[in-house]
Amino acid sequence: MPSNELHTGWSLMENLRRRECLHCGSEKMTPCFAIEQEMKPPSEYWHTIVVQCIECRSGQLERAYYDSTDGGETLDQTEWFLLDQDSMAQLTRFIHQHPGELIRGTLPPCAEPLSPKCLCNVHWQLTEAAKRLEPLNDDERRQLQSAALATFACAKDGFPTFERALREEE
Repeated sequence: MPSNELHTGWSLMENLRRRECLHCGSEKMTPCFAIEQEMKPPSEYWHTIVVQCIECRSGQLERAYYDSTDGGETLDQTEWFLLDQDSMAQLTRFIHQHPGELIRGTLPPCAEPLSPKCLCNVHWQLTEAAKRLEPLNDDERRQLQSAALATFACAKDGFPTFERALREEE
């Protein structure tokens, strides 16, 4: 697994820990949305980034956390959630907030989807939705190689949700 040293100032793609598509294996990934990216000196770092595969149009949400602040054991954890084409299409519509596409009103579109420092309502709602995405437990992380299926949708109230999905073979 690639190192997750403190990459402040690097581009989103340089901070990604997995740069190939979980669905098709292509390395033609493009950043779609930076939900969050933070650093707390001296050595705590985390990010939640969504990228999309140019080849198959599926996407993945990467959630990474690194902490070595206590001088003892380093916590270095990354989870990936594969988003299918439908979820990516809905996520793109939510980010750009095309009028009439949400059931209950629309928000102004996000002007800076690749800026984790953006304070718009779209960023706020996607940050909250990503926080509610159930993390992988240790057994799942080993069994699934830190990757799980997930879906993105907008609820009837217009709020976004990310939810874990079962793998077809489960």
